[in-house]
Amino acid sequence: MGSPCPPPPRPSRTADPAPSARRADPDRVRAAVTAAATFGDYFVATTEPGEGTSLRDLRGDHSGLRAVVDGAAAALRVDEPRVAAAQLHYELAERLWSLALGTWATGELAADLGPLRCGFTSTAVTLALPSPGGWDVADPTELAALLTHTVVDEQLRPLHDALRAVTRVATGLLWGNAAAGLVLAARAVTRSRPDPRVGTLVTALLAAPPLRGTLDGRWDGPVTRRSCCLYYRVPNGRPCGDCPLTGAAVVGGAAARRRAHRVRSGRSG
Repeated sequence: MGSPCPPPPRPSRTADPAPSARRADPDRVRAAVTAAATFGDYFVATTEPGEGTSLRDLRGDHSGLRAVVDGAAAALRVDEPRVAAAQLHYELAERLWSLALGTWATGELAADLGPLRCGFTSTAVTLALPSPGGWDVADPTELAALLTHTVVDEQLRPLHDALRAVTRVATGLLWGNAAAGLVLAARAVTRSRPDPRVGTLVTALLAAPPLRGTLDGRWDGPVTRRSCCLYYRVPNGRPCGDCPLTGAAVVGGAAARRRAHRVRSGRSG
């Protein structure tokens, strides 16, 4: 009887996204995460251990994820889980892009988002990046390829699959959220720290699948989504500035739903 076959080598998660990039010093990554918070609330993340729930674990726990969606629905006072999932996802996607772009703008590095943890309250999503790591990268074209892996492939794709397993939210809506969140994060960075490389980066990301074709217009000018985030279906909601849905039918339908919600809740006016 021959000797047992050795186990296959464990895949190196850090080798896939940036084989030619140098690993960044953890203290520099931690400093970049802290500095990114100066761009705005959506850029805030803690580096303390033990905060929140592993996003990777949450994606694999459909009952736990559905509980998070139900909590968002209660906070938003909506009856449609897909509406709550869309708003929850929009905020999380924007925060992911904000952390990625913010750490690059402040430290010229790409943070490793694999260990990311999330907290969910009735009013916001919070992020934590314990044991921060990442890669040194200054070139926006190289960074676009890296973020396609670390944000799109490692975070957003599996998140979309998980959300669609627990709600009937459309794939196009989710990628529209991801593209719009990227634009919002980039605008926040360039308002505080103008850098033409940000435009190169965002243009490259929006020109490639799966973000390609989700928006009409330039990232630094007026844009219109090709999907609706459904915020107009929230009580007191409205079509957003980049919404493809316009006209009295949408606004009137939203008003009718708000009146119906007040009747079900025992309120008037």
